[in-house]
Amino acid sequence: MNKKHFIKTVAMIVVAIAGTKLIQVFPWWTFVIPIFIIGIFISLKKWVVPCFAVGFITGFLIWVFANLYFHFSSDRLLAIRFGAVYTSYALLFSGIIGGLMSGLSLYIGKLMVIDNKSGFKL
Repeated sequence: MNKKHFIKTVAMIVVAIAGTKLIQVFPWWTFVIPIFIIGIFISLKKWVVPCFAVGFITGFLIWVFANLYFHFSSDRLLAIRFGAVYTSYALLFSGIIGGLMSGLSLYIGKLMVIDNKSGFKL
């Protein structure tokens, strides 16, 4: 890899990692911004990745395990506060929402890069 590509790769990784800190300052949905940037990075590197599937699975797992952590660390306070009778359904629903947002963000990020030879890569 030449120096120019190395600098671009490092810059994109730094932006993606720094973007994960957005969730502490901005609203909850800003987690899709670093995922979108990673999707652009995947397309620029011409990696063959099933973007929606990878994004959905990782988003689903992260949201479910994060909610499980908050559920058990707060002594089930969130389930009581939201009145969730069936906690497993609430965990599943939040995992599906997080997975859909992550999958679509990664997929759209991959589609945003224009190939000069054939226009948009659809």
